[in-house]
Amino acid sequence: MSNDLLCGFLIVKTFETLYRQFVKTFPNDMIVYSVPREGVEPEDVAKQYHGIDREALGAWSPAAPEFAGSIIPYPPAIEPDACPGMHALECQGKSEDNFIFSEADAWYIYSLLSNPKKWELIWAAQVESAIAPPAQCNLLGFEPTWFYGDHFSAVCDSMCFPRWHGTDVEGELFREHYDRLNSHGLFDTPGEAIEFLEFYASFDWTETGEYVIAEIRQVPHAVQ
Repeated sequence: MSNDLLCGFLIVKTFETLYRQFVKTFPNDMIVYSVPREGVEPEDVAKQYHGIDREALGAWSPAAPEFAGSIIPYPPAIEPDACPGMHALECQGKSEDNFIFSEADAWYIYSLLSNPKKWELIWAAQVESAIAPPAQCNLLGFEPTWFYGDHFSAVCDSMCFPRWHGTDVEGELFREHYDRLNSHGLFDTPGEAIEFLEFYASFDWTETGEYVIAEIRQVPHAVQ
């Protein structure tokens, strides 16, 4: 992983796809924040998480030596054409850590998806880099994230899809910050994201790590 990876395009699962997957895999009756729950449709959730932590499409190829003999390859080959396509880009230096460097390459990989309706293209950047976003991309918001690796988001895990450390069962600990989230489940300003991160990190049970504030933008199909 390169330390100078500051921005790029990611192909991530749509909110609806992740919501239905989460409910099916982790059924619960917690009526807190935007945590998915049985009996509630994704379109009825007021704050729908559209951040970076949405199981981005990864690079994988059955022909690659590093995956030889793998019974369960990682990342999972859920897209038999797109994942090898990502691997090819990575080998050419055009992709890293699920980030695709050019919009043209991103749309090419998107065209290889067998279930394109389950995915969408976003652009993300570290706010401190002050990199200008691609033209016509819609700002979704800001969030504290590891950016690299599995793109862990403190917002996602504490108020939307609690896969790892989870959240408080009462739904009150993060209420003030949850109320600040916009309809995309993100903060409207970097400052609000920083304030939330400082509060989140003050507890000994939450996830630690090298967080950055990321700017998330949706790339509409019209710009292909």
